[in-house]
Amino acid sequence: MECREHAPQANIRGGYALVAAAESGHEAVVRLLLEWKEHAPQANCHNGQALIAAARGGHQAVARLLLGWRQHAPRADCGGGEALLAASWHGHESVVRLLLEWEEHAPRADVRDGQALVLAAWAGHEAVARLLLGWREHAPRADCQDGQALVSAAWRGHSAVVRLLLDAGEHAPRADCRSGQAVHRAFECGHAAVVRLLVSRMTKEEREAFVNLPFSQVSRVPWSTERSVGREEMVQLLEQLSVL
Repeated sequence: MECREHAPQANIRGGYALVAAAESGHEAVVRLLLEWKEHAPQANCHNGQALIAAARGGHQAVARLLLGWRQHAPRADCGGGEALLAASWHGHESVVRLLLEWEEHAPRADVRDGQALVLAAWAGHEAVARLLLGWREHAPRADCQDGQALVSAAWRGHSAVVRLLLDAGEHAPRADCRSGQAVHRAFECGHAAVVRLLVSRMTKEEREAFVNLPFSQVSRVPWSTERSVGREEMVQLLEQLSVL
């Protein structure tokens, strides 16, 4: 960019060079662009996309640099909490903590009715889920969105996250929340450990309601050939549960 002729502007395309450098975690390049003597991109260009990209990639140093920039710094809750959602989904605990602790405009831990928790649960990031649930203010309820975090964790077979949510205390989701979606999804995906855990937290009536469903109702997703072993295991599990 120091060539006098035909040099691109540092804020080319409204700052996409900054976004790309942030997403790749290149702190020195981010600083170089922001400090460029003319046509420097704004740190909050594209409604904070550089911060969101850094959060998605887990680049804590870049995120801190952008948040603390002396001019036009992005808000920590930019885009309605998009940076927090990105960091939670990808399991970057240090970035989640950085955003939640930022002194100005920090996103709420329960942003979008607990969506950060739901995304962390879906991806199996137990540490992030635990951090969000235990946050000192505006922590998401473990049963937010009518138990969607539990359904997401069960669907993907993340037994540690399922247990964390079920043990969350006063606002723990019911094991049969959303008409039993959590146990149904775990069953049809072959996650035996999750099914056993969920069923163990059900009342006798709830357990019987699940066990007595016809197999075709419990598993609506066709079983592929490579999952035939999983299907056999689930049938055996259903038979074992029916005698409890």
